[in-house]
Amino acid sequence: MRVQERNSQQTTAASLLAFLSMRCVAVQPRLFTSPRSLASFAFLAGFIAITVLPSDSDAAIIRARYLMKYVGIEVGELVIINNIGSSSYEARLHAQVMGIATVATSRSVNMKASGTIRKGSVVPSTFFSDQTGSDQSRTTRVSLTDGNAKVIEIDPPFEDNAERVPLTEEHKRNVIDPLSALIMTMPPGERLVGPSACNRTLRVFNGLFRADVELAYVRTEPFNAKGYSGPVAVCSARYAPLAGYDPNAMMTKFMMANRAMEIRVAPIEDSMLVMPVLVTIPMPVGAASVELLDYSVEPAPGGPGK
Repeated sequence: MRVQERNSQQTTAASLLAFLSMRCVAVQPRLFTSPRSLASFAFLAGFIAITVLPSDSDAAIIRARYLMKYVGIEVGELVIINNIGSSSYEARLHAQVMGIATVATSRSVNMKASGTIRKGSVVPSTFFSDQTGSDQSRTTRVSLTDGNAKVIEIDPPFEDNAERVPLTEEHKRNVIDPLSALIMTMPPGERLVGPSACNRTLRVFNGLFRADVELAYVRTEPFNAKGYSGPVAVCSARYAPLAGYDPNAMMTKFMMANRAMEIRVAPIEDSMLVMPVLVTIPMPVGAASVELLDYSVEPAPGGPGK
């Protein structure tokens, strides 16, 4: 394997985990300009665990494990655990590099989020992100009230960047954190494999960065892989940063112009749940993907919805 290709695989995994910790999305501003960064992973987290809320009697714990790849090489793993009821939720995410990528970094990301469910909508109240690695560590805490970010703590804080689009109070309103954005409701009576599984815009805010992730239905098709076999809804994905980013960064421009990103969303058998089975993102060189390896759904006695 050529050195250039190996380095690209290693830094792709590191960049992915860093982005998971900060932006749906986004990481420290320097990564947007670093030649070792692949910012097209910026919003992968926004597609990893889409769920439809269960009823009171069906409060559930959903565990899902995903494999991250770049140019066909395994570079990382994601595990998401959602405890979801009809009126509240708790969510956790853990991601880490693996395989050849560990030569370059030991980076990992942990996220936690909680909130309420109001009239079928997810309303976050807390978000926590802890990014650790051989080069840098950073912790982020965001407290929200009625969909508005009120308290933001980032340690260590980011340095001021004159090129970054300013973040205003308006950007902190009617938002959702990156992890809570992974819990998405479906309109009553709609098919789980169809347009309603896709058509939505995620207004993501992580404490530093504000972006829209726009999903749109493309088609329904059969799908056969290790984690799932059956019909899926194919959604296109668009990344639209609004504040806290550098508009002149090469990879940011690439992500904004990327029209070929897709997510395949599937129903979970014997439940009113849907989740992604495959995310694909064309890169300047090669492609990146996140694929479901396995999942489980189990009752949550006395869970958050009780």
